[in-house]
Amino acid sequence: MRFPYREADILRLANDIAAGLAAHTDVYPSPPIAPEELEQALTEHDDNREAAIRARAAAAQSTATKDVSLAKIQDLSKAVIRYGENHTRGDDGQLQLLGWGGRRSRTTTVTEPPGQPRTLEVIREGKDWVYLDWKDPTEGGEVAAYRVQRRTRDDGDWMDVGMAVESEVTLNHQQAGVEYEYRVIGVNKAGESVPSNIVRAVLCATVAIAEAAIALAVGFGLDWTAEQVALVMAAVVALATLVKTLWARGQVTPVTAPRDNEGRRLVPQQG
Repeated sequence: MRFPYREADILRLANDIAAGLAAHTDVYPSPPIAPEELEQALTEHDDNREAAIRARAAAAQSTATKDVSLAKIQDLSKAVIRYGENHTRGDDGQLQLLGWGGRRSRTTTVTEPPGQPRTLEVIREGKDWVYLDWKDPTEGGEVAAYRVQRRTRDDGDWMDVGMAVESEVTLNHQQAGVEYEYRVIGVNKAGESVPSNIVRAVLCATVAIAEAAIALAVGFGLDWTAEQVALVMAAVVALATLVKTLWARGQVTPVTAPRDNEGRRLVPQQG
């Protein structure tokens, strides 16, 4: 018989040893370790394990808080930069006083529509908001603004949900738990561009599910502590992060209907 290597099996064996020593002193009268000492070690391990669980929950909450504060700093900084660009009319020397630089002038004109916006990505998302970022076109006329569009995954109708003058936008008041698709279109006086690539986001559906589960547990009279609630939330957020990472790497593929290059569902032909 081999000594176990998994934590649960080690603890189970240690509990059996302590119980066996205490119950059979006639068989093991002088063990090198008293059963009380082993039981004390098991108790200390239980305390340390609970402390580790609380620490992981606190770390997950701290990371979420850090992301929120970073997003706030980013938004405040961008607001100042936009003010500076408008106030100085893009003067590069004055903008460098803020650690920024003036916008580069493009050689293209507005006699033709913009080229296709590139590499649209979901950078961050919350319970009811999503932050999108993309790259400016490399061809076509200069972009005057970007129109941001959204649709639910099972609907084919795109609707305008925002405008942006920079290659980024934060969309608020998005419904949690709904799988949305987003795309961006560049516009100028000459017309509009080909739509960007399509990205998808489900805004914290797992967090909403966790909150519903906690509310249900409370409704059934389960007296959960704040630490237990934090642990459940941290576990669900960690699971959501793992699934999204694997999805992005192509290691997890959602079961959905096939779609064409425009993102429209392909309906199988009958017969």
